Amino acid sequence: MEKSAQRVKVVLIAGYGRSGSTLLDLLLGQIDGFFSAGQVQGWARNFHQNWLCGCGKPLRTCEVWRAVAEEALGDIEKSERVAALQRSVASPRHLPRILCPVKTQSYRERLEQYSALLLELYRAIRKVSASRVIVDSSKVPAHALILNRMPEIDLRVIHLVRDSRAVAFSASRKKPNPGVHWDKAYTRTYTPVRAALGWSYTNFCTHMLRYVTPHYTFVRYEELAADPSATLSRLLATLGEPASALALEGRRIEFKRNHTCSGNVMRFQRGPIEIVPDTEWVGKMKKGNRLLATALSWPLLLRYAYLK
Repeated sequence: MEKSAQRVKVVLIAGYGRSGSTLLDLLLGQIDGFFSAGQVQGWARNFHQNWLCGCGKPLRTCEVWRAVAEEALGDIEKSERVAALQRSVASPRHLPRILCPVKTQSYRERLEQYSALLLELYRAIRKVSASRVIVDSSKVPAHALILNRMPEIDLRVIHLVRDSRAVAFSASRKKPNPGVHWDKAYTRTYTPVRAALGWSYTNFCTHMLRYVTPHYTFVRYEELAADPSATLSRLLATLGEPASALALEGRRIEFKRNHTCSGNVMRFQRGPIEIVPDTEWVGKMKKGNRLLATALSWPLLLRYAYLK
């Protein structure tokens, strides 16, 4: 078998949170040969803490993720060590260290160890799911850079962007997190200032991936929600996949059982779904918060054609 055929094809959905990454992850996951993994970067933590899988079972009893853990780690209890290693080398604050050509020996050794474990994880996902493409909605640019330096990974980056004001509105709202099934938990909330600054920083870093990764595609959430069929056809073409594999009928799609390890509450939905743009923020966002978010993110809002 040729070396290229052995590479693991990973579609990484990159960008800032609350931008529709779970929707895109699930849509791609409906295609034959694609596997929706959710946010793989946080898999080890979620597996150790036993969050709910998208199938509705705790990750440790889910037939897919338990088999993945056994295949990749041998001992499923090693997930705690992998989670600690991930925090020490691949969290967003480590982005400058990953980019820096000169690294301390200690960090370099941890990074190589984590990269090796990550490769085994992706190989295990491919084997257990019998898929040819793994969809990873981790979003974090640091995670993308680590994958990009691994020759065994065929990385395809989809940079997904949503209007910063919509993101700031969504990030300020307290929403249940059913993944933490043993307690009453909620997603983390952010002020409009923090959300807008985080949106600008993360999307700027993600935009720079186009200069260091061989396959980069930009897409706006608003385009995806307005015309999912056309948008997915374009994305599949850039991924080198046939558009004929689409399961969409206009705006409607039948969401099947999935095995996402984390993501938006949408991953627990089943049955027919009507995809419509979420524009609630337009009428409900406070004027002051909207002005703040605009002022703190206008350069990229202008670049991404949100300000005209």
